[in-house]
Amino acid sequence: LDGVFNHTGADSVYFNKKGRYPTLGAWQSKDSPYYDWYDFQHFPDRYTAWWGIPILPRIHPDRPSCRRFFTGDGGVIPHYAALGVAGFRLDVADELSDDFIADIKKTLTKQNPAATLYGEVWEDASNKIAYDARKRYYLGEELDGVMNYPLRTGLISYIKEGKTDALSYALLTVTANAPKRIADAQMNLLGTHDTERVLTVLGGVEGDGLPNEELATLRMSTEQRDIARERLKMAYTALATLPGIPTVYYGDEAGLEGYHDPFNRMPFPWGREDGELLAHYRTLGAIRHKYAVYREGELVLLHLDEKLLVFARIGQGGVFLTAVNRSDMPRVFSFSKKGRELFSDTRIENFTLAPRSSCIFKFRDLTEFEISDI
Repeated sequence: LDGVFNHTGADSVYFNKKGRYPTLGAWQSKDSPYYDWYDFQHFPDRYTAWWGIPILPRIHPDRPSCRRFFTGDGGVIPHYAALGVAGFRLDVADELSDDFIADIKKTLTKQNPAATLYGEVWEDASNKIAYDARKRYYLGEELDGVMNYPLRTGLISYIKEGKTDALSYALLTVTANAPKRIADAQMNLLGTHDTERVLTVLGGVEGDGLPNEELATLRMSTEQRDIARERLKMAYTALATLPGIPTVYYGDEAGLEGYHDPFNRMPFPWGREDGELLAHYRTLGAIRHKYAVYREGELVLLHLDEKLLVFARIGQGGVFLTAVNRSDMPRVFSFSKKGRELFSDTRIENFTLAPRSSCIFKFRDLTEFEISDI
């Protein structure tokens, strides 16, 4: 479940600014059981809101009454844990105290030891400093992983423009900084409700500065969409075979376009799905399900330049190589041993990787290889 434990709506039962609910909200009376959750500078019209947005008054989960609501007997966390939820994603985790996050984790796993707790963190969470405090996300008592935005940034920058710095940082620094139990469980993503649709990012025109009236109807041309589809297939191949768990924002796998909120939150295109993209996502899902190496295998970055990305996952079941050719030229792989290419399910010793495409090789053990142009 998505846990937003930093703010409420002004029109919620807790704040009740519009008087919609029969019980007393904090805006209505200082006698409200929720009054202590909020900060009022001048009751009731001036109060602290999340990022200054009046419809989102901020709450304080470290205050006793508010904390009990979330983690006390019969509170939000034990209630939903008892119903069998697998875990929570904490919205704006940087704005929650370490003590509160640890309390959530302890309460959640008391009911279900296997439950997971993720956090919305946009940077390297291993050494994150927020509000002058170094966070303790990865020290064993808080999060099981975060939303892997650095990887998203790196993959998009690389696939779209051939830039390697952000991807190298994501793979060699952010991933390496995380304990293995975290790295293997990260929420790897290309799009979320807070970003433009990845297909639009990869192939559409820049939407910055355009009015909403134009963005509401702006769509890619057939040529732009074909390019975006090629790029998304490459990006998702990499994402799905790197350490972590691929997290798909509904509709990305079906080819939804869209700029910033609200255009990135349109309904799923039932009956109008992009069959080619959907098949690609399903194929990668089947590969991940079949091979345990994608759950716990080691990562080795073998090659990264502006044209070609190659990395290995090594572990149970052998050695698996992912290759992404973002160039306009085919690349020939010559191996010292025979293996199998998993997309085509063919035995190979040499393999020609088409321009702007990706593939996955499987070998029983380590193999040497050479890469050449045609």
